[in-house]
Amino acid sequence: MPSGQPSGSFASILSDIAVQVEDLLGAEFAKTGHDPQFARLYAQALVGLVAQTGQQWLDNREPSREVVARHLINLAWNGMAHLKPDPRLVMEHMDRRTVQVAPTAVAEPAPRRRGAKS
Repeated sequence: MPSGQPSGSFASILSDIAVQVEDLLGAEFAKTGHDPQFARLYAQALVGLVAQTGQQWLDNREPSREVVARHLINLAWNGMAHLKPDPRLVMEHMDRRTVQVAPTAVAEPAPRRRGAKS
């Protein structure tokens, strides 16, 4: 095998990269008030994002490598820049609101407007 070439499988190389990313994210999460226990999850997501996109790009080489890189960096950087310490799904918010609002909405009929016919 030529010098400088990785000797592991694609999966093992990705795993090694994910471990390094996890270490970086864990330290950053601790500094910024995010829970470092989720560093592995984010590391796997970021490495998978790049790996899957790279694999897809290899199939057709469109758009250009530079355009793909710009968009991946945009997603990873700008998305990571706005992480919330305790993220919620929109559906979780809607479900919680429905549970809180539904009993009131059912128990109290809408007020009638003056002059409205029954």
